[in-house]
Amino acid sequence: MVIDRLGFDGEQVKRYEALIDLHRVAIGEKDRALRSVRAELFHALGSSSTTERDSLAHVIGEIQTAVERIHYDHFAAVRALCKPEQLANFDALAEELSGFFGKHPPHRKGP
Repeated sequence: MVIDRLGFDGEQVKRYEALIDLHRVAIGEKDRALRSVRAELFHALGSSSTTERDSLAHVIGEIQTAVERIHYDHFAAVRALCKPEQLANFDALAEELSGFFGKHPPHRKGP
């Protein structure tokens, strides 16, 4: 979708695909780290240590912050691939994506 919407040429496509690969690796690493720390947090349910709980929650927050930076830096790098005549299309796409990322999932009823 991004390639079509921005009208990337062959060289831009190659560079974009390299960015996608880097992004996937970086996000995969953070996802694995999040799963690991979340597992530790839920294992701590049997403990009465609020210090451990708070420490693990803090680590989760730091990892999530890193994830958001990775996403932002990725899109900034994609924008940097654009030629001047493609920037308006990128900015419109970014505006669409901001609406997508800002939506909250529907609430579930019951446990």
